[in-house]
Amino acid sequence: MIKFVEGNFLEGRHFESFQQLNTEAISWVRKVDSKPHRTTRVPPLQRLEEERPKLMLLSEKPPYQIVQKMHRKISRDCFVSFLGNKYSVPWRFAGRDARLLIQDDKMKVEVGGELACEHELRASSGGVVRVKEHFAGLYKEVRARNLLVHEKVMSMQSRLEVTPIVEQRPLNVFDEFLGGF
Repeated sequence: MIKFVEGNFLEGRHFESFQQLNTEAISWVRKVDSKPHRTTRVPPLQRLEEERPKLMLLSEKPPYQIVQKMHRKISRDCFVSFLGNKYSVPWRFAGRDARLLIQDDKMKVEVGGELACEHELRASSGGVVRVKEHFAGLYKEVRARNLLVHEKVMSMQSRLEVTPIVEQRPLNVFDEFLGGF
């Protein structure tokens, strides 16, 4: 585009002021934009009018969102680590892979495409952010699982408990074996 302007407008011309340059440049642009374009065979001004409804002002456009995405494993104690801090995750997601979405000062934790939780990021490191609701129902679930395991072990023990048959002998048999003390 620069070579086009230099070769078709600026070359060989002299201007007394920027005002004169701007006035002649606007006149030249209107003249050039009203001629059919070599590729589209449509004048650029006509094309602009056709596309105007689709165009958006920069002030109307939402700002570009910068989101960092990374993967983490949720620990068995229901925490995910990020920048030296631990953030709690609902206990039902413990041990699973998660995707962290970091935007501004917030972190979203997704597990299997489902939003598990959100946290405000800490400014410093070495901290633990624990949300009490993330552990609600955990004690009940662990207790129920432990009870099932206990019942299973007890039923297996009852099947295995067969009293061994042991021969009983008087002690003098052992004395004879050792040489008759």
